[in-house]
Amino acid sequence: MNDGQIDQAMELFRERYTAIGKFENTPAPGMLTLCQHLHEQGYQLALASSKPEEMCRDICEKFGFTAYLDVVAGAPLSEHSTKAEVIMDALSRLGVQGNCLDTVLMVGDRKFDVLGAKDCGIHSVGVEFFGYADENELMDAGALAVFDTAEAVEQWILEH
Repeated sequence: MNDGQIDQAMELFRERYTAIGKFENTPAPGMLTLCQHLHEQGYQLALASSKPEEMCRDICEKFGFTAYLDVVAGAPLSEHSTKAEVIMDALSRLGVQGNCLDTVLMVGDRKFDVLGAKDCGIHSVGVEFFGYADENELMDAGALAVFDTAEAVEQWILEH
């Protein structure tokens, strides 16, 4: 494949993914209910994704998460950003500053979430039931705990 063919293939992929592909998934089991419960109890919730922010907003809206999220932060389309930069953007939009970081918890499905949280000075837990992380990936990256259901995440949050 030459450079022109690669560029054309990428353009076709992006065109389809932007219009259709981003919706060809389902939320992780129990996560919408978890967000609803935490929101009702007064927790501030944010999404900090490496996906482009516009895409994150569309996906959250389609699957009903928008009502429970105070912030939807994603990577900018025009530039590369690290996971830590996306997390810091979400924290900034929430109004969370240095002395409040111990009140923040990142719930992540990959080591990049755990490592990004660590770079930002916040704690994190992992969720394996999304199916993305390799075995032991989240604990090896430094997650405080790893869970296999949204209900277990909720119980842990409410107890801590």
